[in-house]
Amino acid sequence: MLSRMTELALTNVLDNEEILQQLKDENFDVAIAELFDFIGLGVLEAIGLKNIIGAHTCALMEGTALAIGAPVLPSYMPASLGVTNDSTDIWTRALNLLFTYLSWYFQTGIASAADRVMKAKLGPNATPVWDTVANISWVLVNSEPLMEFEKPTLHKVVDIGGLGVHKPKPLSEEWDRVLNLRKQTVLISFGTVAQSRYMPESMKKAIIKVVKS
Repeated sequence: MLSRMTELALTNVLDNEEILQQLKDENFDVAIAELFDFIGLGVLEAIGLKNIIGAHTCALMEGTALAIGAPVLPSYMPASLGVTNDSTDIWTRALNLLFTYLSWYFQTGIASAADRVMKAKLGPNATPVWDTVANISWVLVNSEPLMEFEKPTLHKVVDIGGLGVHKPKPLSEEWDRVLNLRKQTVLISFGTVAQSRYMPESMKKAIIKVVKS
């Protein structure tokens, strides 16, 4: 369904010669394009802009990773669209292998749809999606390194998660008093996103062990 939506949307944009000419007349030096539906890449191909920075509003997806040479290791790296954690028991590995493939298949299906439209509208010499992705300088990823699962990466993958977080406000009087009871205090808080009730027991014990040490 998303592949079909990509075809329709990209066809509609590439048929709009007025907006394409307007974009071309701007003489942009560089563009940032989302690497999910690849419509942006189709537009940039149409106007001849080659200086492209990729972006993901989620974690780095498998298709993008393989295109730029970043490791994809389903034995311990959770799939971008998966439901498993980074534990390494055989069942988790098997399930994660399946989701890694599905995540890759999902993204490559959309890329193929974009390629079909570009060849139909821009000619057979239109640059394939994955060739464009392979040659971009950076990929901006909506990930926070301190919250992400550990994994090998590349310098061209730039984690920008938290970039738009507001400046912290002063602590309330109560918390200010609590944290000043001792010379050194460490407050561990998971906020409202990472709910500790879902945390594996081994992880809870690891935190306690670190605090005790």
